Amino acid sequence: MTVTTRTVGTTAWITPQGDIDHDILPELRAAVLALPPEVTVVVWDLHQVAFMDTAGLHLLFDPPPPDGPPRTTTVTGLRPQPLRLLLLARRLPLPGCAEGLSGTAHRVHPGRLPYYDLSVTLTSLRQTRERSETARRQAAQHRETARRMRAEAHRVRAGTSSRQ
Repeated sequence: MTVTTRTVGTTAWITPQGDIDHDILPELRAAVLALPPEVTVVVWDLHQVAFMDTAGLHLLFDPPPPDGPPRTTTVTGLRPQPLRLLLLARRLPLPGCAEGLSGTAHRVHPGRLPYYDLSVTLTSLRQTRERSETARRQAAQHRETARRMRAEAHRVRAGTSSRQ
Protein backbone atom coordinates (compact mmCIF):
# COMPACT_ATOMS: atom_id res chain seq x y z
CA MET A 1 0.00 0.00 0.00
CA THR A 2 1.24 3.41 -0.97
CA VAL A 3 -0.41 6.51 0.51
CA THR A 4 0.13 9.91 -1.08
CA THR A 5 -0.90 13.07 0.75
CA ARG A 6 -1.11 16.46 -0.92
CA THR A 7 -2.23 19.63 0.85
CA VAL A 8 -3.59 22.64 -1.03
CA GLY A 9 -4.66 25.46 1.27
CA THR A 10 -7.13 24.04 3.77
CA THR A 11 -7.78 20.87 1.74
CA ALA A 12 -5.77 17.67 1.99
CA TRP A 13 -5.94 14.99 -0.70
CA ILE A 14 -5.12 11.51 0.52
CA THR A 15 -4.71 8.93 -2.23
CA PRO A 16 -4.19 5.33 -1.16
CA GLN A 17 -3.05 2.84 -3.80
CA GLY A 18 -4.14 -0.73 -3.10
CA ASP A 19 -6.78 -2.42 -0.98
CA ILE A 20 -8.12 -0.89 2.22
CA ASP A 21 -8.38 -3.45 5.01
CA HIS A 22 -7.72 -3.60 8.74
CA ASP A 23 -3.99 -4.22 8.21
CA ILE A 24 -3.58 -0.87 6.41
CA LEU A 25 -6.04 1.11 8.56
CA PRO A 26 -3.40 2.37 11.06
CA GLU A 27 -1.28 3.78 8.21
CA LEU A 28 -4.28 5.60 6.74
CA ARG A 29 -5.30 7.00 10.13
CA ALA A 30 -1.71 8.13 10.66
CA ALA A 31 -1.90 10.05 7.37
CA VAL A 32 -4.92 11.96 8.69
CA LEU A 33 -3.35 12.56 12.11
CA ALA A 34 -0.22 13.96 10.42
CA LEU A 35 -2.20 16.69 8.64
CA PRO A 36 -1.63 20.26 9.79
CA PRO A 37 -4.39 21.71 12.00
CA GLU A 38 -5.40 24.30 9.37
CA VAL A 39 -6.70 21.50 7.10
CA THR A 40 -10.52 21.59 7.27
CA VAL A 41 -11.36 19.27 4.34
CA VAL A 42 -9.99 15.77 3.84
CA VAL A 43 -10.53 14.33 0.37
CA TRP A 44 -10.11 10.57 0.06
CA ASP A 45 -9.25 9.93 -3.58
CA LEU A 46 -10.08 6.22 -3.92
CA HIS A 47 -9.71 5.81 -7.68
CA GLN A 48 -6.81 3.38 -7.11
CA VAL A 49 -8.65 1.34 -4.45
CA ALA A 50 -10.35 -1.71 -5.98
CA PHE A 51 -11.32 -3.33 -2.66
CA MET A 52 -12.35 -1.92 0.70
CA ASP A 53 -13.66 -3.88 3.66
CA THR A 54 -15.22 -2.55 6.86
CA ALA A 55 -11.93 -0.84 7.66
CA GLY A 56 -12.87 1.70 4.99
CA LEU A 57 -16.13 2.40 6.79
CA HIS A 58 -14.22 2.98 10.02
CA LEU A 59 -11.78 5.21 8.19
CA LEU A 60 -14.53 7.36 6.68
CA PHE A 61 -17.11 7.43 9.46
CA ASP A 62 -15.47 6.94 12.85
CA PRO A 63 -15.60 10.14 14.87
CA PRO A 64 -12.41 12.21 14.77
CA PRO A 65 -10.21 12.44 17.85
CA PRO A 66 -11.71 14.90 20.37
CA ASP A 67 -8.53 16.99 20.42
CA GLY A 68 -8.35 17.24 16.61
CA PRO A 69 -9.73 20.05 14.44
CA PRO A 70 -13.21 19.66 12.91
CA ARG A 71 -12.92 18.37 9.35
CA THR A 72 -15.23 17.56 6.48
CA THR A 73 -14.56 14.20 4.84
CA THR A 74 -15.20 13.86 1.11
CA VAL A 75 -14.74 10.84 -1.15
CA THR A 76 -13.90 10.83 -4.84
CA GLY A 77 -13.07 8.16 -7.39
CA LEU A 78 -15.16 5.39 -5.88
CA ARG A 79 -14.80 2.17 -7.83
CA PRO A 80 -17.64 -0.38 -7.95
CA GLN A 81 -16.81 -2.52 -4.89
CA PRO A 82 -16.14 0.35 -2.45
CA LEU A 83 -19.31 2.07 -3.69
CA ARG A 84 -21.33 -1.14 -3.17
CA LEU A 85 -19.92 -1.39 0.36
CA LEU A 86 -21.03 2.17 1.13
CA LEU A 87 -24.48 1.46 -0.31
CA LEU A 88 -24.76 -1.67 1.81
CA ALA A 89 -23.63 0.22 4.91
CA ARG A 90 -26.33 2.79 4.22
CA ARG A 91 -28.99 0.06 4.49
CA LEU A 92 -27.62 -1.48 7.69
CA PRO A 93 -28.24 0.02 11.14
CA LEU A 94 -24.55 0.53 11.88
CA PRO A 95 -23.78 3.27 14.41
CA GLY A 96 -22.52 6.39 12.70
CA CYS A 97 -22.81 5.18 9.11
CA ALA A 98 -26.15 6.75 8.28
CA GLU A 99 -25.14 10.04 9.83
CA GLY A 100 -21.76 9.92 8.15
CA LEU A 101 -23.13 9.12 4.71
CA SER A 102 -25.82 11.76 4.81
CA GLY A 103 -23.45 14.34 6.25
CA THR A 104 -20.68 14.16 3.68
CA ALA A 105 -19.80 17.21 1.68
CA HIS A 106 -20.12 17.72 -2.06
CA ARG A 107 -17.52 19.77 -3.89
CA VAL A 108 -16.28 19.91 -7.46
CA HIS A 109 -12.67 20.47 -8.39
CA PRO A 110 -11.97 21.13 -12.09
CA GLY A 111 -9.92 18.46 -13.80
CA ARG A 112 -10.47 15.84 -11.13
CA LEU A 113 -12.79 12.90 -10.81
CA PRO A 114 -16.21 13.96 -9.52
CA TYR A 115 -16.78 13.86 -5.81
CA TYR A 116 -19.60 11.79 -4.52
CA ASP A 117 -22.13 13.54 -2.39
CA LEU A 118 -22.99 10.21 -0.86
CA SER A 119 -26.43 11.26 0.35
CA VAL A 120 -27.41 12.40 -3.15
CA THR A 121 -25.67 9.43 -4.77
CA LEU A 122 -27.41 6.99 -2.44
CA THR A 123 -30.78 8.61 -3.05
CA SER A 124 -30.36 8.58 -6.83
CA LEU A 125 -29.09 4.99 -6.79
CA ARG A 126 -32.01 3.94 -4.60
CA GLN A 127 -34.40 5.66 -7.03
CA THR A 128 -32.68 3.98 -9.99
CA ARG A 129 -32.91 0.62 -8.25
CA GLU A 130 -36.61 1.22 -7.51
CA ARG A 131 -37.23 2.19 -11.16
CA SER A 132 -35.39 -0.94 -12.30
CA GLU A 133 -37.44 -3.11 -9.95
CA THR A 134 -40.64 -1.47 -11.21
CA ALA A 135 -39.55 -2.05 -14.81
CA ARG A 136 -38.76 -5.70 -14.01
CA ARG A 137 -42.20 -6.16 -12.40
CA GLN A 138 -43.87 -4.53 -15.40
CA ALA A 139 -41.89 -6.70 -17.82
CA ALA A 140 -42.92 -9.81 -15.87
CA GLN A 141 -46.55 -8.68 -16.01
CA HIS A 142 -46.26 -8.10 -19.78
CA ARG A 143 -44.71 -11.55 -20.26
CA GLU A 144 -47.52 -13.13 -18.22
CA THR A 145 -50.16 -11.25 -20.21
CA ALA A 146 -48.51 -12.31 -23.50
CA ARG A 147 -48.39 -15.91 -22.27
CA ARG A 148 -52.10 -15.82 -21.41
CA MET A 149 -52.95 -14.26 -24.76
CA ARG A 150 -50.95 -16.94 -26.61
CA ALA A 151 -52.67 -19.66 -24.59
CA GLU A 152 -56.08 -18.14 -25.30
CA ALA A 153 -55.26 -17.83 -29.02
CA HIS A 154 -54.13 -21.44 -29.03
CA ARG A 155 -57.41 -22.51 -27.36
CA VAL A 156 -59.43 -20.48 -29.87
CA ARG A 157 -57.51 -21.97 -32.82
CA ALA A 158 -57.85 -25.46 -31.37
CA GLY A 159 -61.59 -24.95 -30.86
CA THR A 160 -62.03 -23.56 -34.36
CA SER A 161 -60.10 -26.39 -36.02
CA SER A 162 -62.00 -29.08 -34.06
CA ARG A 163 -65.33 -27.66 -35.27
CA GLN A 164 -64.34 -27.91 -38.94
